[in-house]
Amino acid sequence: VLKSPFSLTLDRVGLQADTFALDQFDSEGKIHGGGRLAWARSRADSVAAADRPLAFNLSFTRLPIHEWLRFYRADTKATGTTDGSLQITGTAGEPLIQLQAEINDLRYAGTRIDKLSGSFAYADHEINARVDASQLGRRVLAGNGRIPMDLGFVPLGNRRLNRPLDFSIRADSMPVAIVTGVARGFREVQGSVSGNMLLRGTTVDPAIAGNLTVKNAAGTFTPSGVRYHDINGTFAVLNDSLVNVSASGRAGDGTAVVFGGLNFARLSDPKFDSLRITMTNFQAASRRDAEFTTTGDLLLGGRYSAPVLSGNIQIDRGALYLDELYRQYQVVELDRALLFDVVDTSVVSIRRALPESSSPFVKNLRVRDLIVDIGRESWLRSRNLNVEVVGVLEVVFDRAAEDLRLTGELSAVRGQYQMEYRPLTARRFDIRSGTVEFPGTPGIDPNLDFQALYRARPLQNQSDPINIIASVGGTLPSPRIRLSSEEDQRLSES
Repeated sequence: VLKSPFSLTLDRVGLQADTFALDQFDSEGKIHGGGRLAWARSRADSVAAADRPLAFNLSFTRLPIHEWLRFYRADTKATGTTDGSLQITGTAGEPLIQLQAEINDLRYAGTRIDKLSGSFAYADHEINARVDASQLGRRVLAGNGRIPMDLGFVPLGNRRLNRPLDFSIRADSMPVAIVTGVARGFREVQGSVSGNMLLRGTTVDPAIAGNLTVKNAAGTFTPSGVRYHDINGTFAVLNDSLVNVSASGRAGDGTAVVFGGLNFARLSDPKFDSLRITMTNFQAASRRDAEFTTTGDLLLGGRYSAPVLSGNIQIDRGALYLDELYRQYQVVELDRALLFDVVDTSVVSIRRALPESSSPFVKNLRVRDLIVDIGRESWLRSRNLNVEVVGVLEVVFDRAAEDLRLTGELSAVRGQYQMEYRPLTARRFDIRSGTVEFPGTPGIDPNLDFQALYRARPLQNQSDPINIIASVGGTLPSPRIRLSSEEDQRLSES
């Protein structure tokens, strides 16, 4: 709620605002501010704008933290109140910035921080920053140092500077949820992280040093639907950018060990350096379309923003729900002109085949050269099919391109096929033998080739039931069924 009218003048080189006051309608939050800012949108205007004076201030009290987090991520769920002030003086080319902020009773990503405070002072192309966090009266995070950076309001050159960078961070049993909350995709996170990290070098070529230890962590990774627990590990910096990873954890009744490297030459987008995951009877997925337990090795490469997964694994037990997969991953060529000639796209909303994900890791995941050895107690299930299979599949998956391809042949061990026909009831056939072939085409459209048996009631004047054989061919969405009998009687298919 604006307490009273005020004047705001905005043009291509700056802003002039009278003092204004806002009171939050449904809470105690207050914002006061006003003053003058100047900037240049193009390099041609930079010289003229560089000497323009700045005089702007902003203060806020008891403002809910989620109001600020909307600038970072619209769906962030966090509670707590913020108090602080911002002052900007100097000139557009050489601004002086002072920021003080404190967050009280922060609840974020399933954890609570009593107080998170920080200060930010910018002058002479250098940021002096400090951050502190406390939980239950104990400091769990402390960071301070200087960061060379050009924060001028005019585009005079590269923001990052070739000047010394010196920033240190110390964590003492800090909740792991603070880290995973930034990474996204995790919920109900527990555990702590301790250690020291140092940022050195320059902002043009930063270097890191130190080590971190994770203890007794647990969390549910939403994309896999699996709850991981008993996670312990170390992250030790070997040189200026390479971090050695050694960690272990449990899911279901199994274990997984992770070892390898992370390359932080690009701090915001680390590279996976032969990061290997060795699993033993490890629950890998618990989703609507798949649930399975695996043993084997995976190799994670690429970068956090574009990961590549490969390896060899064995399915110890599990199920693939084909109807759900078919709905999600069937490929439709939406770019054909004929489609738009016959479909009113202003009325029909064409939904992406895969739901959007907020995690860059999940959104851009690619799987290649992944060999899956499927053992007993592995099932393919759909509305009509429930069959135990064995065999080998090769999996290729490109999340960004919405492309899933399975190649290989599975042999049927046992199971049922349900044949439905109206107006009579359905008949359930016991599978004798056969195969389910995945030809490597986009989407989920396996070829069926198996025989199943149904014991029908005896004919008149007979005591033994009649064995009806269903030969099922075609594909999962379009099966072809041919019926025959093992008996001597001439029976029509109908």
